[in-house]
Amino acid sequence: MWGRMMAAEPTPEQKVARLFERLGGAAGPDDVRKALGDLGELASEQAMRVSSAEDVTLLLRVLAETEEVEVKRDVLDVLVNLLDAKTPSSAPDAARAKAAFNLDAFLEDPAAVSAVLSCLEPEDMYVRYNAIQLMLIVLGAERGRVQNFVLTNPMGAAAATELLGDRREVVRNDALLLLAELSKDSGEISRLIAFQGAFDRLLEIIGDEAEEGGSVIIDDCLVLIATLLRQNPAAQRLFVETGTLERLAPYLSYDPTDPFTARFAPKQLTASQVRICAIVTTIAGDQVGSGTDEQTLRACRDRLGVSGLVKRLVGLTTSSSTATEPSLRQAAMHSLACAVRAHEPNQRILIEQRVPVPPARTEPAPLRMLALALRGATRASAEPPLRVLLALLDGSSFAQLHLAATLAPIPTGLSLSAAAGSTGAEGGLEPSFCRSLALVLVGKTAPSPSQALLAAAVLSALVRGNSDSKQLLMRMAVEPSLDDSASDKGTDEIANSADSGTGGVSRSVGSAAAASVLGRACRRLPGVARPSAETVDDADADAPRAALTLALLRTLAAFADDGCLPAVKLILDWPGLLPSLVDVAKGGALPEGGQAGARPLPLAADFEAVMHIRGQASLVLARCLLSAEHAGTGLTAPALFDLLQQHLGLDTLLENLESVRSSPPNLKALSGSSFKSHTPSVGDKGAQPDPAALAGLSPLAAYAQADARALGKTTDSLQAVILRLYTAASAPPAPPHVALPIPATTLKPV
Repeated sequence: MWGRMMAAEPTPEQKVARLFERLGGAAGPDDVRKALGDLGELASEQAMRVSSAEDVTLLLRVLAETEEVEVKRDVLDVLVNLLDAKTPSSAPDAARAKAAFNLDAFLEDPAAVSAVLSCLEPEDMYVRYNAIQLMLIVLGAERGRVQNFVLTNPMGAAAATELLGDRREVVRNDALLLLAELSKDSGEISRLIAFQGAFDRLLEIIGDEAEEGGSVIIDDCLVLIATLLRQNPAAQRLFVETGTLERLAPYLSYDPTDPFTARFAPKQLTASQVRICAIVTTIAGDQVGSGTDEQTLRACRDRLGVSGLVKRLVGLTTSSSTATEPSLRQAAMHSLACAVRAHEPNQRILIEQRVPVPPARTEPAPLRMLALALRGATRASAEPPLRVLLALLDGSSFAQLHLAATLAPIPTGLSLSAAAGSTGAEGGLEPSFCRSLALVLVGKTAPSPSQALLAAAVLSALVRGNSDSKQLLMRMAVEPSLDDSASDKGTDEIANSADSGTGGVSRSVGSAAAASVLGRACRRLPGVARPSAETVDDADADAPRAALTLALLRTLAAFADDGCLPAVKLILDWPGLLPSLVDVAKGGALPEGGQAGARPLPLAADFEAVMHIRGQASLVLARCLLSAEHAGTGLTAPALFDLLQQHLGLDTLLENLESVRSSPPNLKALSGSSFKSHTPSVGDKGAQPDPAALAGLSPLAAYAQADARALGKTTDSLQAVILRLYTAASAPPAPPHVALPIPATTLKPV
């Protein structure tokens, strides 16, 4: 008897087979509901595998044929339990195995996904909810296959988009997750969803949630908007042309008293603003491989300016109210950089906007951005404002000339401290963009390594490819109180010493040029480049001098680029500068007071720093050699060529340039990823100060893509010039021309 009872107990597989047999042979709706109820109970309690794909087909046929909402709900519930890798929770390994098995059987039926998507149309909340859960499970396991099915039935995407209009939060909120998963990495599905009115519906949800003080649902909506826009020019044009972008502008308020944003909890507002900045970056950025055409990019940037978003981004990046939210500032600066790059109207907005500075004054936004970069204690805090300044200046003659003109001379008798005050009745002048750069590079106070390198990067962008900007800066004298090498001399006295040949400056150096930023850099470089015997083995102590040396060399190289003959003439005519450049390019320099012929000390304690310093010195020499023939200097190109060949070596010159050209910072800049940033997380308080990142030169060398390209162009041109000069120097002299007598017999009467 006991044996007969044991034999009668069915196995789990037999139970499953019998239940599906009951479902297939059900005579009426009651039998169908009873069979589905037993299947659902068993699937929720055991890791139940279907016998074959035919079982799934049976469930889908019932789903398609029935008109009863309860039956649809039960079929979807059974499918969810069959495909969920977390059901049953009591046997996780078995649950994952049965889910994978059942999923393969589900996807074998080409109509499976369409059948589930069709269940999004009925109004019943539980039918919609179960259909969404089933789609999320399938998408999480096989997104690519599911997306292919959706593309063959675009109405499924339309039905999913319609769910955004469902007023029941449990459906609407999960619909946001479904659309995000469905459109991820699929531009075609994103386009289908966008053109079904998704943007309007999402903005309506955001508005409704904002009325209630904000919630995480706003974040979900903004994330979905960014997903739909990513690498999707058609959706971007739709987003901009329909005015959707302008509807986001009020959320970027930086005024803590603004009644529109005062309703939000601070953390929720910050999170939403970070997401909106990500959207702006998506539509205004020119990322490689984004597929965005120039016309769409231009239209997006146009709308950013017209809608007032550029002004709001400037406010977010500089307002004291966002100082404790580094994630928001970084995101806003990234967006602002994208908005102003190669777009003069937005550049004008940034340049002309004045921002408040505690306690009670204002200053131009570019100056404030420069101050934030120079005060950055970490790379994470210094690079975002630098990104904005480089985007503003690179390739923009308008911005370059406007900011170069801020090096206006301070009236005689007005001290620098008075100039630092605000404009007013006393006649004081406020700080300026260019004077702040000069203060870092040739001021009395030694800058930190990061400050020196950042200032050099900005100054390079200020003059790059713009001869007018270079000549303007070379015509304007730097206030003497900024320069430690001229602290006891006025500007007129320095100019007179230049003309008279006294004070260590040659007569061939013009008076205005000698007192300019470039002249001050030429004056300062030989002294700064000298290492100290006490610090040469101490990387921390030696880093500020080494960084300033590199910064001054980058300044000289930037002015000498593009064949700027006045700059090349000034560098070559400056007394003692050329031998100093050769010594630095060789890898060492005499300490101050060292005897001629003594062994020079290494340039810095850090090997990589030495490589960059030698490379920049070689770059200055190379650009001088390229233009020496027409610079009007006393040193001709062949003479400079001979000097470099004898005292430096042409192989060393080219090797130094190639070392920088192949260095990681330069290669990253060439690929356009120098400032490749991650999406800041909300509440991120920024990285802790990293001494290595600040002291080492390469992590914050701040090479821009234009720098890397210019270096390659100089190196290639140099090789051709060296070959030409070498050939000319080694060719035998031509014999003197002698006029030969003409035989009389060759003369014929006319």
